[in-house]
Amino acid sequence: MSARSQHCAISTTALSRACALLLPSTVERMLMSELATRIQHLTEQLSRLETAMTRTVTACAPELRGRPGVGYDSAVAFELQYSSQTAEVQLAA
Repeated sequence: MSARSQHCAISTTALSRACALLLPSTVERMLMSELATRIQHLTEQLSRLETAMTRTVTACAPELRGRPGVGYDSAVAFELQYSSQTAEVQLAA
């Protein structure tokens, strides 16, 4: 489930239709249609990126993803912090 869908109960299609009904002028409908199209594009892009990140994190750190309450975002943050600290220790040695 994407971050947008977690926080927004209205679908992109419904948003587009609602905006078109609320705004009577052709220019305003065109603008709202463009915005709705952009929202839909960004939502699809976010979904693809979330899927790719989840696959990557699951492949690199399956033990983190297997823990309850650990999503891809917190697993990535943990791995980055761990990698950074490991690199600092190696440089100091």
